[in-house]
Amino acid sequence: MGKKRKLDWLRVGCAIFFLAPAFYIGVHILTFTYGRALPDARQVRARGDIEGIELALTKLASDANIPTLRDLFDPVQFTSAQQTLASREGMNTLSAATALYTSAAYALLHQGRHVLKEDTVAQQERGVDPAIFNAQRVGKLGTSYLEIGTDPWGHRYRVYPGPWPEEAGPVPFRRRTLSESEADSPDAFTVTLEQEDGVQQLGFPAPNQRLVYVWSYGRNRRNDQPHTEAKPLEAPTARHHYRGDAAAKDLGGGDDINNWDPARTWEPLHKGVDWGYELRRLFS
Repeated sequence: MGKKRKLDWLRVGCAIFFLAPAFYIGVHILTFTYGRALPDARQVRARGDIEGIELALTKLASDANIPTLRDLFDPVQFTSAQQTLASREGMNTLSAATALYTSAAYALLHQGRHVLKEDTVAQQERGVDPAIFNAQRVGKLGTSYLEIGTDPWGHRYRVYPGPWPEEAGPVPFRRRTLSESEADSPDAFTVTLEQEDGVQQLGFPAPNQRLVYVWSYGRNRRNDQPHTEAKPLEAPTARHHYRGDAAAKDLGGGDDINNWDPARTWEPLHKGVDWGYELRRLFS
């Protein structure tokens, strides 16, 4: 009898040992996911951050009295820095320009005209060379506009100044789909997919007259915008403009939350539980 009772207690102990952690994880995931609605909360936060960035950059452009944010840069110095970055990192010119504009936007929003000073925090932490700026115009700015960090998934928001020049070809910033009330023609960046229930087209151009294009990599933490420079006719198909490992659902803008798609056509890709994120959050 004593041995049997001891064996029963051993079984109970083993069950508790293995089931308790699973119960703990399950409760926390359900609490994080459903109790606080984290996936939706992250999307809402990203949208709010993007709106804030756009408003702050609009104020910045007004202070500098310029029609386009490109006027804040010295074109010769910026092109030189862009080419150097593209060569060093193996990037195409569009990706290199986006990286530079993003770093410059963060620096300008954080420190305004102080980015012109040598050895500033902005220069050291964000890799911004003051030489790329037009000193006369940046000198008109205030000293701080917005403290902004990373998006809810840990990446910087991407920033690219508009308007997009017509001579540069189709706008590379994409809306995933169109609403039923919209009519637009596909272009060289629009991907056509053969589905079981018919043909689906993904990736329609953003308006080309925006002051600035701002976006988050979104839930998949990858850039779902076209990765090539604005020479779309050189690629054999529209698919070649997007990263090679992109799933079909991530083409044409994917889940990138942005400021140019009022219909929020990225939203369907943010539904459901992001188990990878919840587990990383639980054990971090």
